[in-house]
Amino acid sequence: MFEISKRDICLWLALVVMGYLLTGREFLLSLNTLNAYEGFILYYVILYGSIFTLSKLDLVKFKANVSNIRGTTGLLLFMFGLFAIVNWESPYIQYVTTGSFQGASAVFFQTEDGILWNLTTQFLGITNVEVARIVSFMVLAPLISLLGLSLIEGKVKVRL
Repeated sequence: MFEISKRDICLWLALVVMGYLLTGREFLLSLNTLNAYEGFILYYVILYGSIFTLSKLDLVKFKANVSNIRGTTGLLLFMFGLFAIVNWESPYIQYVTTGSFQGASAVFFQTEDGILWNLTTQFLGITNVEVARIVSFMVLAPLISLLGLSLIEGKVKVRL
């Protein structure tokens, strides 16, 4: 059983917009001009602002029951999707900021956005960088967050 509400669609759209804005070439290149402290502060302002705004818009309710598998898995999936959007630690970031995928650290592939990038480009075989960006950060990440929220709210039943 899976049901999608108007709120779910609004959350998905909000995450799509965030994915578009926070992975745009101009934004990422501007991040590349910041020192470590400025970048870190901006990252947390964006993270805090995202959680606060989504909550104030009543698009998410952080009442996950982490004492059961469904709630814990849901919270983990929601955070995975959100971090894939707001983190900047993937080979895509390497490409935007340096113009090359060469020399991308293996650690870039071990993050939320890195694993989505790898799945999109390697598993799905998408070679166009802009299409891979859209699939990774504006389709998959928001859908994973939506699935997580649906688990938290009991819209998806998991039987083990």
